[in-house]
Amino acid sequence: MKNQKVLIIGPPFSGKSYISSKLKEKGVNAIDADKIDSLSKWVNENGDTVQFPDSASQDWLSENKFVWDREVLENFLGKEELP
Repeated sequence: MKNQKVLIIGPPFSGKSYISSKLKEKGVNAIDADKIDSLSKWVNENGDTVQFPDSASQDWLSENKFVWDREVLENFLGKEELP
């Protein structure tokens, strides 16, 4: 498992940080995706960044997309060890 990396993804407050910390305790190279700077953001239909509201309605979720920056992810996963 030394060269493998486990990226933990999920919605806010789903336990990503907890799971990644428990896996790290067992020697797994795991990280919460929220800990990767500039990896993800919400964008509107024009591609403009929008702030995720405290309580997003179904309409808001339908009108906006959660996206990852491929280059940021590839650069991060190319590192020898995860933080």
